[in-house]
Amino acid sequence: MRRKHQVGGSSPFLGSDTYKGSGMLEMTFLDAAHYIAEKGLVCASSGNMSHCRYESHGSKIWVTATGAWFSHLCVDDIVECSFPDGEVLRAHSDNKPSSELKMHLEILRIRNKMNTVLHFQSPYATTLAASFTGSWLGRLSVIPEIPYYVGSIGCVDYSTPGSDELAESVAEAAAAYDVVFMKNHGQIVVGTSFMDVIQKASFVELASMILVHGQGIQTLTDQNVADLVKYRNKK
Repeated sequence: MRRKHQVGGSSPFLGSDTYKGSGMLEMTFLDAAHYIAEKGLVCASSGNMSHCRYESHGSKIWVTATGAWFSHLCVDDIVECSFPDGEVLRAHSDNKPSSELKMHLEILRIRNKMNTVLHFQSPYATTLAASFTGSWLGRLSVIPEIPYYVGSIGCVDYSTPGSDELAESVAEAAAAYDVVFMKNHGQIVVGTSFMDVIQKASFVELASMILVHGQGIQTLTDQNVADLVKYRNKK
């Protein structure tokens, strides 16, 4: 029987991301996935997520299974793999890790001070990712939260989902950016926790919605952005 995890009144992912044992990590992973679906950052079986635990005697990565729905994710839909080679260590039945596992592995291999990766496909951000021009990329700083929490945003050309080409191009971009748009595909965000990637993805979607709906939108000035970055770096 597939074990379902019901989200309680307070989600553990909103607190500390220091987990005691894989069981707590899996419960936190589920709460985060359910929240992501509830907020419309993914649709049906779109998107995937991973969390890596770095250890000297053997690092591990937990990733959503191929075809899993965030809204109905249960413990059996999380596949445990070794890091950085991605060998499956534990999986329920015939579940396989996301076809985009290599992309997660490559990103975290480069960004080894981060531990969580989310591939999301929110409506407004993906609308921009599918636009014919990338001119919007420099206009996402319409709210202070973009330069403060997200920073500059990268973009890569379309490659087949799950391909080596996509994994390599996104990882290369993610070396410099916490958020990367994949043309005609969606977005990747990397962070230090489940809460961190959710916050960044949410602000990107909000800024994208403003750009899609707005007329005569004025972005923050270069000085506005520089001031926010300076303030952020003082933290």
